[in-house]
Amino acid sequence: IHYVSDYKSSTPQLGMTMRPKTSCDIGACEVVSMVKACKNHLEPIHFTVPRKSELFQDDIFPDTAGPDPAMSASEWFGGANKNPIKVSLEGGFVAKPKTEFKPIAVKEVKVEKPKTVVEYKNEVDAL
Repeated sequence: IHYVSDYKSSTPQLGMTMRPKTSCDIGACEVVSMVKACKNHLEPIHFTVPRKSELFQDDIFPDTAGPDPAMSASEWFGGANKNPIKVSLEGGFVAKPKTEFKPIAVKEVKVEKPKTVVEYKNEVDAL
């Protein structure tokens, strides 16, 4: 048995919502996409299934409810009950291109000491 994904956070949330299944990254085998509302920001959370194959995984991506409504509001208020119109996620699958690894030389960064109050005042006066 393997865990799908694990998520831990010490940031308290105000709320959380799941995004539609059609917004998942099918190529990365993402099965659930959520958005966590924190005090100052929104945090996306992704749950993926580890797979070795880069082909479409129909066992974890069955047909799902699409964006089109199955009935109108008047039909629903009239008591009708219909199953949702389902769409295949295979059309949204895009295989990730293989990128060539190109090593680059790392540039040396000059580390500066923190400025003093006098240096900040001199910069402001120079403006």
